[in-house]
Amino acid sequence: MIQYNGVVNNYNKEDKTIEQRNQSSTLHLRKLDNWVKLYLIQEYCRNCKRVLDLACGKGGDLQKWREHNIKDYVGVDIADRSIADAVVRFKNMKNPEFCARFVVANIGQINLTDVLQQGEMFDIISCQFALHYMFESEAMIRNFLSNVSLFLKPGAAFVATLCDCDAIVRCFRCLAHREGEEWVWRVSRRNDFTNRTPSAALPLIRKTTKKSIISMRIRMVFATASLWPSRWMMFRNTSRHCRVSNRFAKNTDLSWKRK
Repeated sequence: MIQYNGVVNNYNKEDKTIEQRNQSSTLHLRKLDNWVKLYLIQEYCRNCKRVLDLACGKGGDLQKWREHNIKDYVGVDIADRSIADAVVRFKNMKNPEFCARFVVANIGQINLTDVLQQGEMFDIISCQFALHYMFESEAMIRNFLSNVSLFLKPGAAFVATLCDCDAIVRCFRCLAHREGEEWVWRVSRRNDFTNRTPSAALPLIRKTTKKSIISMRIRMVFATASLWPSRWMMFRNTSRHCRVSNRFAKNTDLSWKRK
């Protein structure tokens, strides 16, 4: 089970300086994340006026949405410090030309009708690199998808990104050995994976990148400071729950349109 206080504290950390971010071991991953999000927004935010951004974090995507001439933005996140930073980011934007609201809420445990206006609908709902947290339990993912369904206009798109557990495990196995029935992977230094990657995991990473740019099959979460138990989840579980909910029709990539 996820300790949500730990998740909140993790995302409520103080912002690093630009120099610290540029020296981070996850710099290239974050750049890739931003490229994927930009691609998705460009692909699905065409003539979209109202955006619901679930797990919006510190508002790092506000500029991306702005460039598509949206009129109304609602950001929801579990971390109060992140929401406060998002508010500051929005206030510091020059001529944003859209209205924005920010809400602190656990999108997997509450009914969003408690914090949003009942009956309001959105042209696009986005959940970037946070969907895996919804798989703590079946009840949580069902509640999350119910929230999406309630606020998604017919014909509109729900767009999400998440890790592919299978690809990550394959990368681990490139650097591991078997002890009995278990795979063992050890790190002696923080940059151990980087040092050993060229002959092992990089070819796999390049190969999987070509296969899918949307499902983020190559996001190496073990490079981050924190590794939450639910961060690895099976993509097929997402599809199964969406089929069970009978609310979404899957497109060719990791997005769903409401029937």
